[in-house]
Amino acid sequence: SSRASNSLSEANTAPAFVHLSADRRHLLLPNGTRMFLLGGNYYRNSYNNSVDPGVVAQDLALAHAAGLNSLRLFGLSNALAQQPTSSNSLLDVVRQAHAAYGMYFLLELDCFKDPHQNTSTGIIAAAQRIATALANETWLLGYDLCNEPDNFGNALGNVFVNSTTQLKALFPAMLDFHLVTQALCGGWSSTFGEACHNISQPLLESVPPSLVTTVKDTDAAFALYIGWKKQGLKQGGDAHHLVTIGHNAMHALLPANAALDFVSHHSYPTQPQINSSCTYAGFSNVTDLPTTLSRLASIWRHAPRPITLGEFGSRTTAGLWPLYEPRTGDPNPAAEKNQNPPILGHQEKPVHRAGVQCSLDARCVDGVASSLVWLAAHEAQMRCGDMWQQAVADNAGPRSVHARCPAAAGTDSNAWANAVYRPCWAAVVAAARKLNHTTPSPVCSPQPPPVCSALDFQSSALWDSLPWLYALAQGLDGALRWELVERPYVNGVFADTWVGNDETDPRAHDQYVSQRFGFYAYTGVGAGGLAKPVVYVTQLLQRYLTQVGPAVWTQPANFALEWHAESAQPDPAGNTNFIEAGYTFRGPGLLLLGGRRDVNLPAVQLRPAGLPVLLAVWQQSPTSVQVLATRDQAVLVQCNGSKGNGGGGPQATPRAVQLLAGQPQVLQQCVLPVAKD
Repeated sequence: SSRASNSLSEANTAPAFVHLSADRRHLLLPNGTRMFLLGGNYYRNSYNNSVDPGVVAQDLALAHAAGLNSLRLFGLSNALAQQPTSSNSLLDVVRQAHAAYGMYFLLELDCFKDPHQNTSTGIIAAAQRIATALANETWLLGYDLCNEPDNFGNALGNVFVNSTTQLKALFPAMLDFHLVTQALCGGWSSTFGEACHNISQPLLESVPPSLVTTVKDTDAAFALYIGWKKQGLKQGGDAHHLVTIGHNAMHALLPANAALDFVSHHSYPTQPQINSSCTYAGFSNVTDLPTTLSRLASIWRHAPRPITLGEFGSRTTAGLWPLYEPRTGDPNPAAEKNQNPPILGHQEKPVHRAGVQCSLDARCVDGVASSLVWLAAHEAQMRCGDMWQQAVADNAGPRSVHARCPAAAGTDSNAWANAVYRPCWAAVVAAARKLNHTTPSPVCSPQPPPVCSALDFQSSALWDSLPWLYALAQGLDGALRWELVERPYVNGVFADTWVGNDETDPRAHDQYVSQRFGFYAYTGVGAGGLAKPVVYVTQLLQRYLTQVGPAVWTQPANFALEWHAESAQPDPAGNTNFIEAGYTFRGPGLLLLGGRRDVNLPAVQLRPAGLPVLLAVWQQSPTSVQVLATRDQAVLVQCNGSKGNGGGGPQATPRAVQLLAGQPQVLQQCVLPVAKD
């Protein structure tokens, strides 16, 4: 089959591989050209969980149609390494995608979930087996040695170095690594941003002295683990493909990662502890995700390497909230407006403490306090708001674990901060202090939660376009978005049987709602699904970067990204689908406006202003302009005529354009008033 030329990822017919630049700062294609990862992740076919080669081939065609030049293959290493003799094997499908599309693939290797890899010899043997099969594959960008090791707690400590000794016996302080996360960020973080005071120093320079041994022990264990993986690959004949680890938390900052070739970090927005249907979408939440790249670059400035995101993305959960969670508060809407509604769960008087009127009875207050004390002692890595959320959830209503609080006070994930519980915060803290006198662990005082949005397709596209734009403006090497196609709720119940369902575990709802990532949404019609607006962005970026070429896009001075604060306006029910940030991105001949509700620039105006949209205006040739929007939108583009007819003169002509979502329109004989505006 014929191959499409693509300056973003162009394969070489010679048996060569993706490698590092001489200064080790960038990924290079086999022909020596810089590589920018405009990519995604592929986790089987998420519509039906299939690894059938024919289905996978259709999915890889979808990735190409979206303009993607790279994919991380998750959970497919064993299937690819089997190398069946059939010409229609999974391996053959990947080879064909590389040949036809110029696409490269980062291969994730099994990690702690593999029971055969609980010993050093088992880890080495598993890596050797994969390398023996795939060492000469030119489609292989590199190996992701382990997916998100932080997710497995202290699983690495259980690995046997020899027949009798585990890593945690050699390095006992590694079992306290959660204290590092708590000390630096107040809880789990994959962005190392505002909540972590924007970490920009190596880990050993960032932790307090009391945790230095913990970091050193954890680092020593990871150094051995990485060494075993690399030894296995080398024994399998592959010392030439690049290696990385898909970290998603503080382990990414360990010095042992210096043995890896490039950074492929996983960075995600945060959401309530027990509600994945909404995402914290305040200004700093939005900007923290893409700026993770520059923090990682700063942390590794002493040992430069390509900086990428191996996973990122936001869930498109607008409209899914009612699927599994009741509305907050009393069934009577009038009670929601009452600051102190008369809600008593038992025949006890309401609690009056610290001058605050609390309408919850002492049993409820003491119950939440007791849960907080337990969480502070046993789950110290949790953020303060998450602790309160969990403590209230464990006591709220008859279906909760302890059933100490009335259901009418609220049973959803935001109940802890509603009009009933919030006046009781001080009372709960006071009760916790009384309960905590024997083994004191401080119980935190909460702050009101940030804006939490059930993101729609538009806001997700605005947010998820940022890592690529930020990487270009910073001269970094791109990002891989999770995932290619989303997993619909019902299919998840049948495929992921270990999670449970509505009858076996109410938390299963949260697991399945959290699958609403994807470039393509499930519609139930056809194999491909519906392209989400983020696809319009990647298609545009692929066209633009290919046309301007590496001579332009490898120079970060050619690009500028500016943030703008925007209001996340709630709907009448109090929910919001929007993010509290917009942006302006400029490049040679290109203007991208993300989330700007009111645009009145020399080149373009929104008519009318209102809903957030991602709008692109691109001077694609000296006399033509391409205009694209991620939703149906009327715009006014200022054209100065063609350069041959006095372009740039006083005869500027506004052209009204009615754009349809994702369909670019080209204006002929049009020159934008300002080259980069």
